Amino acid sequence: MNHPTRSQTTTRSFFAVLAALIFFALPGRAVEPGRWLLIFDTSSAMKKRLPATEAELMKIFKTSLDGYLKTGDEVAVWTFDQQTRSGQFPMATWQPADAPTLFTNLTTFLRKQKYSGETSLAALQPTLGKVIENSQRLTVIIFCDGQSEINWTPYNDGINQTLKQNFAERKKVSQPIVLLFRTQEGKFTACTVNFPPGGINLPQFPLLPEEIKALAPKPPTNPPVAPKPVVTPAPSLIIVGKNVSTNIAQIPTAPEESNSSVASTTSNVVAPVVTNPPVLSQPVPIPAKVAPISAPPHATSPTLATNPLVEMTVTKTNEIVAETKSDADPRYRLLVLLATGALFLAGTLVILLVMRERRPRGSLITDSMNAPKNPPRKK
Repeated sequence: MNHPTRSQTTTRSFFAVLAALIFFALPGRAVEPGRWLLIFDTSSAMKKRLPATEAELMKIFKTSLDGYLKTGDEVAVWTFDQQTRSGQFPMATWQPADAPTLFTNLTTFLRKQKYSGETSLAALQPTLGKVIENSQRLTVIIFCDGQSEINWTPYNDGINQTLKQNFAERKKVSQPIVLLFRTQEGKFTACTVNFPPGGINLPQFPLLPEEIKALAPKPPTNPPVAPKPVVTPAPSLIIVGKNVSTNIAQIPTAPEESNSSVASTTSNVVAPVVTNPPVLSQPVPIPAKVAPISAPPHATSPTLATNPLVEMTVTKTNEIVAETKSDADPRYRLLVLLATGALFLAGTLVILLVMRERRPRGSLITDSMNAPKNPPRKK
């Protein structure tokens, strides 16, 4: 059995440390494509509501759900009654050009389902809970008759009350009820109860840490210049006849500017969820520079008044600009330099260790035995 030499062990340890440095220096994971899960109730009451369901699907696919469905998003389809059935319809990657084909295939699939018995929203919880835990962002849209209660969300009371109040009216007009949930990092973030053909209300996702970092304002390149201190001029010396007197000019002082802002918060409570998308502040307009007022060169009055120069420092507001890859964190440059230097040192170390191993080694006894023997000289 060949054991690794000391030089080999040192080399392996060096590259292991280098790999760890590169791994931990990498930025956080990027925002993943959106995931959409369409779930359809196959109870007997939903068969009469199938035309209305197809009409709502047509609006969703035609408008990409008002632009919320992005190219590259994943779209999956489930059905349920007393149990959940997944994998019967192939998962699709959203492409607006493929929307008509996807709509045709989905409506054909729904018409072939067996609509019978009653349904239970509780049957969705075990399987759906695993998908929520493993999704960075997930949007769940459930088409149902509204007869079953829900008990596995933070919005149970509000949803169940709304379903109970609108069940009879939905049954009369043969329209489904659409429940929409949005989850992020394994947690519910929003929920809406929708009544076609009135459309679907889709709340915004909260910002991810990666998105907050991209929207962070850049530090100013030029530090703000402090205003120069105002120097009070010395009193003018006025000589009239034989009397000498001094008069101090009355220097007008500008009133202090006071900036007051009143913050008002308006909250619209929409059962069962309140969603307030973030509002980006508008850039503050830059005030015009005030020209300095200088005193006339020759004063006609015996009392001289000088106005100090007024300087206003204009601080330009920093607009919120999305960070691009060209202005990324300088850790990348440092990482490249470290990796290049490490590879150079590693190559040098390996060459030295190999040359050292090839150098002949032996003890003093072995060297004396291998040395040429000369016969003793005769006297």
